[in-house]
Amino acid sequence: MFILMILPQLSRAEAGSTGTAVSTSFRAGIPIAQDPTPTPIPDDGLGSKPPLTDGAPAAPPVLSEQSVVTMSPNVVQTVPTITVWHENDLKFGQLGNPQQWVNILGNVSGVSKSNLVLSYRLNGSGGFISIADGADVRRLSQAGDFNIEIDYADLQQGSNTVEIKAVDISNNDTIIKPVTFNYDMGNTWSASFVTNWSTGDIYDSANVVDGEWAIENGKLRPQVLDYDRLVAIGDVNWDDYQVTVPFTIHGIDPDPNAFLFPSYGPGVGLILRWQGHYQKTTEQPRIGWEKLGALSWYHWSDVNTAGLQMIGYSYGAQYPGGGNILDSNSSIAPLNYSTEYIYKTNVATTADGAIYRFKVWRSDLPEPAVWHMTGTLDDVDDAGHLTSGSMLLVAHHVDVSFGNVTIEPLSAVRQDLDITTVGSGTVDINPSGQTDYLFDSDVELTAVPDPGYRFVEWQEDLSGSTNPQTITMDNDKAVTAVFEALPVLTINTVGNGHVDRNPGGPGYYDVGESVELTAVPDFGYIFTGWSGSIGGITNPQSITMDSDKTVTATFAEITAPLSDNFNRCTPLTVWTTAGVGTIVYNGTQARLTVPSGSRHDLTVSNKDAVRLMQPSENNNFGIEVKFESAVSANSQMQGIVVQQNANTFLRFDFNSDGTSSYASAAQIAGGSETSKLNVVTSPGGATTWYLRVTRAGDKWTLAYSFNGSNWTTVGNFNYAMTVNSVGVFAGNAGSNPEHTAVVDYFNHTGAPSSDDPLSDQLTVNKVGDGTVNISPTSYGCGDSLTLTAVPADNWEFIGWDGAVSGSNEQVQVTFDVGLAVTANFEQSGSEIYLPFVVKP
Repeated sequence: MFILMILPQLSRAEAGSTGTAVSTSFRAGIPIAQDPTPTPIPDDGLGSKPPLTDGAPAAPPVLSEQSVVTMSPNVVQTVPTITVWHENDLKFGQLGNPQQWVNILGNVSGVSKSNLVLSYRLNGSGGFISIADGADVRRLSQAGDFNIEIDYADLQQGSNTVEIKAVDISNNDTIIKPVTFNYDMGNTWSASFVTNWSTGDIYDSANVVDGEWAIENGKLRPQVLDYDRLVAIGDVNWDDYQVTVPFTIHGIDPDPNAFLFPSYGPGVGLILRWQGHYQKTTEQPRIGWEKLGALSWYHWSDVNTAGLQMIGYSYGAQYPGGGNILDSNSSIAPLNYSTEYIYKTNVATTADGAIYRFKVWRSDLPEPAVWHMTGTLDDVDDAGHLTSGSMLLVAHHVDVSFGNVTIEPLSAVRQDLDITTVGSGTVDINPSGQTDYLFDSDVELTAVPDPGYRFVEWQEDLSGSTNPQTITMDNDKAVTAVFEALPVLTINTVGNGHVDRNPGGPGYYDVGESVELTAVPDFGYIFTGWSGSIGGITNPQSITMDSDKTVTATFAEITAPLSDNFNRCTPLTVWTTAGVGTIVYNGTQARLTVPSGSRHDLTVSNKDAVRLMQPSENNNFGIEVKFESAVSANSQMQGIVVQQNANTFLRFDFNSDGTSSYASAAQIAGGSETSKLNVVTSPGGATTWYLRVTRAGDKWTLAYSFNGSNWTTVGNFNYAMTVNSVGVFAGNAGSNPEHTAVVDYFNHTGAPSSDDPLSDQLTVNKVGDGTVNISPTSYGCGDSLTLTAVPADNWEFIGWDGAVSGSNEQVQVTFDVGLAVTANFEQSGSEIYLPFVVKP
């Protein structure tokens, strides 16, 4: 467990307060005897780093083992000594200008802070300008530190000399140190840039803004741990670019004040769009840092807590808290010490401001597919935010080594797009023909399923099922399009017939689509039912394609009963009559009449309803009867009867109670009658009444219609019986009104008869020239007709064909619909006259 008190260090508030020089840096193992209890620094109202408020457990703390002691403890020098850091490497402008200022950094030793007066002069022009010496609580870390800020605009092309003057006012000792460097004006730093710390010096690739830095083993590392040790790279005119840099954290500053005002915790990170420090009051050096694009860093709130934090432009009254927190992330794994990581961050101009992105990962692992922090600055809410600027390496109370920095303009950054599919399908990409795309560009992806498949969803860097969908290439992206087979409808048939599908097509359907199935039996067959994914005998029937479905339609051969359209004057020989009443055939109908005054019913006790019956095989069938008669008087009835024997049968009928009409079914068996179905109908003045009975095994279904097209299913019931005969009936009960059931046809639905009526007039055909007289001229079924053949002149009648035969000119025939006769005539024979000659 880390205990800060066993590693004492004099606080920066106390450093340099006496003539005895002390070290403000720390190396583990070097004994320092001062009291480690920090002396809090009063808030001076000039701002601070915003603290981290939502951190997570950090790696076990490690105090830096690095130490730079610029003054030996307990040694007092009598002559001021000026040390300029990186003195022999100083050069500016050869790459471009990363900020407004040139910083000349160093330290004055040999004199106490209270007796030291520092100043400088540029190129021998004018008087000396006073500068501050450290330590302060921000940019000047150690006693005697200084930071000269010179505006680039004040430099001259070529050689420039800064004279640094240190005066010990206790004895008036004065030393002036000239520092000469070269400035090459007019250059713009290339936005495609890679540092190379392994060759040359720091100023070949960067400008030091704060602190003393050194290149160690090819990496850039601060030599003193304190507030904002900064290195600038790039140009003040850079706008949209991306920075990638590896780094290794060695330890954090053990100074307790590192966690107090104004530092509020160590941090290591990157600043984008930097223009330079600004002055808040009259301080030197300038301490205003809030005029930036964004600082993204790993930030400690205490030695055991840390997390990612993004701080944006926060200059002005709209940021009273001294910080504009754009984003934070405490969910990443803690950054371990002595482990190399990689930072990547970029900035892009948007229509209404700018967007900053940041990520971090261990260098031996793949780059994360997501940005860990994203922040935006708005032209209105963050008015004045910087639209361009260089980048800074930031070591804030952290011992860190930075590897080579890679910078590229976003216009040159390309991100890979990896498309994969699951299932059968492809993805159309717009723009097409590329595998990588410009950073932040939009790519439209359209999932195209193969026939028989459907698009389900996007996975990885896209989600949901919206299609097409646009992906923004703000990172390498991987997208998977998932396809799955559409549900397939398989139709099987047993027996002779087929199934129509609506909609049709190749047999696969959208998930949830409804398909109507219609079983169509071949002539001489009847549909007997569905099996598989649907059941019953309803036809047509709909099925919902929420999965693969298999349906079998079963058809059975029809043997009996037979269909009849009653288009004749006499019944087919298959029919027999039963009950009490009359049956008349008029050539187009069978008319079944029960007289009034007595009951004609089909019950246990009364079986006097008049009926036409025919034998039937005991199989599945459908019977449809068209009545051209209504039931309106109380207890009139007409319908279908299915019989096993005289005492066991089913009755399906229309009946009336004098007010309403009903469609009903009843079972008569074992000496009792059981009602099976009974519903009110609404004929609405219809003149045609249709009744349909369907048998499928033991299941009986009753339906009715008043136009022959729109059918209403009354219901169904189960009853096991052996069918021997079927037929139609007419009946009455109650007040026993007369009723005539007019039957247009009796059809087996699997083999219906044609309903086209035959001619109700005698058809007379003639061969040759002559006429046929019919008497009487008005006639109907069963009437006796006298036919007389009358040949034309020079023609003679020779005989009849068709319904009559013989050669008599006059014959008798009984009329039936469809009756036809042919009268045959031929021309009479010629007579030859010979001349008669009388001789004298």
